[in-house]
Amino acid sequence: MTDAQARAHCESDTAKCEMIGLKVAVVTMEKMVHNEKLRKLSLAEQQAYATEPEDEIGKATVQDCVDQTSNGISYLYILAQKAMMRHHSIIEPGADGTHHWPRIKSDQGQIFAFDLYHRGTFGVPPDVSCENCP
Repeated sequence: MTDAQARAHCESDTAKCEMIGLKVAVVTMEKMVHNEKLRKLSLAEQQAYATEPEDEIGKATVQDCVDQTSNGISYLYILAQKAMMRHHSIIEPGADGTHHWPRIKSDQGQIFAFDLYHRGTFGVPPDVSCENCP
């Protein structure tokens, strides 16, 4: 997180600079899960986890928005437990009926969608948008 903030010339102890680090941290964690677990699944494991129809076999690393919401909250929780989230807190996920996403709230009260859904492409930063900013 610190390196990402330094590259962005945003090293102050603020919610804005923390957000830069959070984006990089969750991507790093997501890539770790992919590289250490998902990419190593055998064909038999992929078949066991596949859904119908059978053309889903081989797409074991494709996650839907609910998976990504759960994963995103888990990543953020780990960061918070390691005192790497000082200016944001995790709040209830957002949903619009067909899509779900993690949300965080800054210490100034801004609520951000922190959407990791990018259907099987790993290493993509979350789409972050403020839900209650003017």
